[in-house]
Amino acid sequence: MALLISAQLSRLSRLLQIFLVLATFFPMVSAPRIQEADELGRVELLDRVLSERSTYQLFLIDAFENENPWKIFRGNSFLNQSEFISKIPSSDAFNLEYNIINKTQISQKNRSFMIHSHIEQPGIDKLEIRPQAPIYLPSGIPIRIQFWAYSENVNMSAKLILEQKKSQDLYLELGNFKFEGWKRMEARLEIPEKNIRLVQSLQIPLKVKGIRFYSNPFQTKGAFF
Repeated sequence: MALLISAQLSRLSRLLQIFLVLATFFPMVSAPRIQEADELGRVELLDRVLSERSTYQLFLIDAFENENPWKIFRGNSFLNQSEFISKIPSSDAFNLEYNIINKTQISQKNRSFMIHSHIEQPGIDKLEIRPQAPIYLPSGIPIRIQFWAYSENVNMSAKLILEQKKSQDLYLELGNFKFEGWKRMEARLEIPEKNIRLVQSLQIPLKVKGIRFYSNPFQTKGAFF
């Protein structure tokens, strides 16, 4: 799955919108899961918004075909491994979202990104991954994120790390991975007014610095994918 972004090019205050689809995490052999009824509907809504409003633009950040490797930057375990593997969702919603990406930029959907690590101190241990090459977001203010994830009921959460000159790093909630199988997740991104002004007035772009995973105190000790 690809990492993509859609941004409104004209200035509409807080109505500027970005849809960011992250690559899949914890991808393994797909376990049975009842697809949430609104997954396909949410993707259809995204398609409709992009079709009806020409001020929105899709921007492919990373197709996760290992052209820009993501590496484990920080972790508390000796067992830290990441790789790109040939496992993806097979749902109608996923396929439609892939087709939406290909309307503007050609990408592949052959791989996903797997993380293998170990939790020794639940609630304390955390893990961070970063792209090897810088990923700058285009003009626009990100307010929403959607991504596909695979989990084996790990009690962990994640935050997206955005970097911007003249500002401290932003840590934005992505959600919790306590579920089985593949799932399409969404989260609202709250960008502070200071950072919005830096984008709109000084044209200082936001940059994807990484993703940080946090273990919950109730997460079982041991290895996880």
